[in-house]
Amino acid sequence: MKWQTVTAKKLIFYCDSTQKIHHQLLYAKIIEECLHQGIAGASVVQCVAGYGKHATLHTTHLFSLSENLPIRIEIIETEQHYSKALEILVPYSSFGLLTIEDVQIVQIEKEESGS
Repeated sequence: MKWQTVTAKKLIFYCDSTQKIHHQLLYAKIIEECLHQGIAGASVVQCVAGYGKHATLHTTHLFSLSENLPIRIEIIETEQHYSKALEILVPYSSFGLLTIEDVQIVQIEKEESGS
């Protein structure tokens, strides 16, 4: 099996699950924009607990009907194209925290099966 690594960037945006922009959930708007802009991949991860700069603990409650939980939006893009993802996230940076990490993507070549 052949494989190689490719240098990439992981952008992580932390925000509240209930944050809205123009009557749309912020995380849904960001994911939609990423899809339309051709970003390689994006995921939304809902956390079970957390707190941020205001030191307010957000956690799941068994009988809560509307929970404001932390959300992580993770985008992985090549070094050549991650600036497109950054352009999507920066306008929303006042609603959360944005981090960027260097990562290595492992690309595995599929072996051709002999017939």
